[in-house]
Amino acid sequence: MNLENLEQQVILWTKAAIVVPILFTILLLLTWYFEFLDLNSLFFLACGSYFGVAIIWWWWTMQSVRLLIKTLQVTKQGVLNVAMELKSIREELVIDNNKNK
Repeated sequence: MNLENLEQQVILWTKAAIVVPILFTILLLLTWYFEFLDLNSLFFLACGSYFGVAIIWWWWTMQSVRLLIKTLQVTKQGVLNVAMELKSIREELVIDNNKNK
Protein backbone atom coordinates (compact mmCIF):
# COMPACT_ATOMS: atom_id res chain seq x y z
CA MET A 1 0.00 0.00 0.00
CA ASN A 2 1.22 3.51 -0.79
CA LEU A 3 -0.20 6.97 -0.25
CA GLU A 4 -1.86 7.12 -3.68
CA ASN A 5 -3.64 3.81 -3.06
CA LEU A 6 -4.62 4.99 0.40
CA GLU A 7 -6.22 8.12 -1.05
CA GLN A 8 -8.24 6.03 -3.51
CA GLN A 9 -9.31 3.69 -0.71
CA VAL A 10 -10.44 6.63 1.44
CA ILE A 11 -12.61 7.84 -1.44
CA LEU A 12 -14.04 4.33 -1.86
CA TRP A 13 -14.79 3.97 1.87
CA THR A 14 -16.43 7.41 1.89
CA LYS A 15 -18.75 6.49 -0.97
CA ALA A 16 -19.44 3.04 0.49
CA ALA A 17 -20.25 4.54 3.90
CA ILE A 18 -23.08 6.47 2.28
CA VAL A 19 -24.44 4.06 -0.32
CA VAL A 20 -24.07 0.57 1.18
CA PRO A 21 -26.04 1.08 4.43
CA ILE A 22 -28.92 2.64 2.51
CA LEU A 23 -29.02 -0.16 -0.07
CA PHE A 24 -28.63 -2.86 2.58
CA THR A 25 -31.42 -1.38 4.68
CA ILE A 26 -33.69 -1.23 1.63
CA LEU A 27 -32.83 -4.87 0.89
CA LEU A 28 -33.68 -5.83 4.48
CA LEU A 29 -36.98 -3.95 4.27
CA LEU A 30 -37.89 -5.68 1.01
CA THR A 31 -36.98 -9.05 2.50
CA TRP A 32 -39.23 -8.30 5.48
CA TYR A 33 -42.03 -6.90 3.31
CA PHE A 34 -42.15 -9.99 1.09
CA GLU A 35 -41.81 -12.17 4.20
CA PHE A 36 -38.70 -14.06 3.10
CA LEU A 37 -37.34 -13.80 6.65
CA ASP A 38 -38.91 -12.89 9.97
CA LEU A 39 -37.96 -9.74 11.85
CA ASN A 40 -35.78 -11.60 14.38
CA SER A 41 -33.69 -13.21 11.62
CA LEU A 42 -33.35 -9.91 9.81
CA PHE A 43 -32.15 -8.27 13.00
CA PHE A 44 -29.37 -10.82 13.46
CA LEU A 45 -28.48 -10.65 9.77
CA ALA A 46 -28.18 -6.87 9.97
CA CYS A 47 -26.16 -6.99 13.19
CA GLY A 48 -23.80 -9.59 11.79
CA SER A 49 -23.32 -7.71 8.53
CA TYR A 50 -22.68 -4.36 10.20
CA PHE A 51 -20.32 -6.06 12.67
CA GLY A 52 -18.38 -7.66 9.80
CA VAL A 53 -18.03 -4.32 8.02
CA ALA A 54 -16.88 -2.69 11.26
CA ILE A 55 -14.15 -5.32 11.72
CA ILE A 56 -12.95 -4.92 8.11
CA TRP A 57 -13.00 -1.14 8.41
CA TRP A 58 -11.08 -1.24 11.70
CA TRP A 59 -8.40 -3.48 10.17
CA TRP A 60 -8.11 -1.16 7.15
CA THR A 61 -7.85 1.88 9.44
CA MET A 62 -5.02 0.32 11.43
CA GLN A 63 -3.16 -0.53 8.22
CA SER A 64 -3.63 3.04 7.00
CA VAL A 65 -2.39 4.51 10.28
CA ARG A 66 0.65 2.22 10.11
CA LEU A 67 1.42 3.48 6.58
CA LEU A 68 1.07 7.10 7.67
CA ILE A 69 3.36 6.58 10.66
CA LYS A 70 5.94 4.89 8.45
CA THR A 71 5.72 7.78 5.96
CA LEU A 72 6.12 10.33 8.75
CA GLN A 73 9.18 8.51 10.09
CA VAL A 74 10.81 8.53 6.64
CA THR A 75 9.94 12.22 6.24
CA LYS A 76 11.36 13.03 9.68
CA GLN A 77 14.61 11.28 8.83
CA GLY A 78 14.80 13.18 5.53
CA VAL A 79 14.25 16.51 7.29
CA LEU A 80 16.94 15.66 9.86
CA ASN A 81 19.37 14.78 7.07
CA VAL A 82 18.66 18.07 5.28
CA ALA A 83 19.09 19.99 8.55
CA MET A 84 22.47 18.33 9.15
CA GLU A 85 23.59 19.13 5.59
CA LEU A 86 22.51 22.78 5.97
CA LYS A 87 24.39 23.01 9.25
CA SER A 88 27.49 21.57 7.57
CA ILE A 89 27.17 24.03 4.68
CA ARG A 90 26.74 26.91 7.12
CA GLU A 91 29.88 25.86 9.00
CA GLU A 92 31.84 25.64 5.73
CA LEU A 93 30.63 29.11 4.71
CA VAL A 94 31.71 30.54 8.07
CA ILE A 95 35.15 28.94 7.69
CA ASP A 96 35.47 30.26 4.10
CA ASN A 97 34.39 33.76 5.16
CA ASN A 98 36.96 33.75 7.97
CA LYS A 99 39.74 32.70 5.55
CA ASN A 100 38.82 35.45 3.08
CA LYS A 101 39.10 38.20 5.73
